[in-house]
Amino acid sequence: MNKFFFLIILYIFFPLILLSQKSNLGRFEINVTQGCSPLFIKIISEDVDSTATVIQYDFDYDVNNPSFNPSLSSGNSYITPGKYTIAQAINIDNTEKIDIIEVEVFESREINLIINNCLEDKLEFIISDDYYDGYNLYIDNNFIKELNAGKNNLEYGQFLDSENKFNGIIKGKFNGNDESCFENGFSISSITSNSKSFIDSIIVSDDRTSFSLYYKPEKSTNYTLYVDGKIDSSYFSPSYIYFSDSEIKISNKTFSDKYVSIEKNYICQNEQIEDKIYLLYLNTYEVEEGVRIDLDYDNEFDSVNIYKNQKIFTSSKGNIIDNYNLIKGEEYCYRAIGFKEGKKSISNTSCIIIKENYNPLPIPNTFSPNGDGLNDEFKPFPKSVKNYNLLVYNMNGAQVFESDDINIGWNGYYGGKITQGSYIYILKFTIDGKDVDQEGKFLLIK
Repeated sequence: MNKFFFLIILYIFFPLILLSQKSNLGRFEINVTQGCSPLFIKIISEDVDSTATVIQYDFDYDVNNPSFNPSLSSGNSYITPGKYTIAQAINIDNTEKIDIIEVEVFESREINLIINNCLEDKLEFIISDDYYDGYNLYIDNNFIKELNAGKNNLEYGQFLDSENKFNGIIKGKFNGNDESCFENGFSISSITSNSKSFIDSIIVSDDRTSFSLYYKPEKSTNYTLYVDGKIDSSYFSPSYIYFSDSEIKISNKTFSDKYVSIEKNYICQNEQIEDKIYLLYLNTYEVEEGVRIDLDYDNEFDSVNIYKNQKIFTSSKGNIIDNYNLIKGEEYCYRAIGFKEGKKSISNTSCIIIKENYNPLPIPNTFSPNGDGLNDEFKPFPKSVKNYNLLVYNMNGAQVFESDDINIGWNGYYGGKITQGSYIYILKFTIDGKDVDQEGKFLLIK
């Protein structure tokens, strides 16, 4: 049996310790073994026999395939999430020996986070997320502590500035590494007792049958909960309040309830303090122009952010149409977050599988080849695609340009001159394994 192949078989069954930063046989060490894309891995130390004549690395080694593809550098950036094997090959007495380590690259995903500001300069973080191994808290760009999924507490009095506030960031991490992972920024001010604003946020369930209200209750206090102005329940808070008590799950009996209010009743002083939050609903459906996103709410928000597939898509208080980077047959999920007087209203998530393409490869609808260095060529915005082809026709049907390179665009010349007017483009390309046809019109302005 070939010696190289025999070694391959041995290492297939050799146990990998994923969290270790040293290779299986300890001949080399890397900076990290897990992290978010893009993840940069580099060789930070080597411990090989002094008689070794060749030391090479393959940063995408296949243990089932004896082929070794040496890298020209001691580091590599991984863009696509997944598991990869890094192999070191050394030559001792004309015998090739292999040592390996496995690394894992994760997608950077938004953290499902609720932040509650409390009395006595304390914060409570709710992290309802099991995607990351853990989380790091930074205040004013300084690392403060590690956080875990669930409830986390922080006493922040020492961090307050002259304006009685501070800024922080929470980042997800894998195996202690938070580089390139999603970060959630926030700004917190100290609050006083008997605040008139004690509701934090409300979240509509995806099926709209219920919603969850998050608020900061006070100890031993009478409360009345209202939905659309009608009493839903009354209760007395305990003398010791657990963090889970700050969430109230409410049935959406009409599937379209508009607002929720909580009334604090100070019976001894015959005083009532009411706080109110409005519900936000989102619907999506496909129309001729793209995906229509309808927002349904009664009160005017200070601002509304709309998310597509967990990434912020736009800020809009009204109904909009999404016709950007949509591929036929793919599913897209939308949700909205409305902000009003420090409160956050989170809509249901609405997902839709679209039946047509809508600008899957973004491309300008005008360009001006006037030599000013701005928009002088007609071409799509940069994106990783395969099998690319661009055809441009004038309104008489004559082909004026063709390119098989996404980086090479049309400079506006045809027949030795530039003619202002409307043109038609036809794009063909492959993205994420799907063949896509895209066409449209654009305007050339001299």
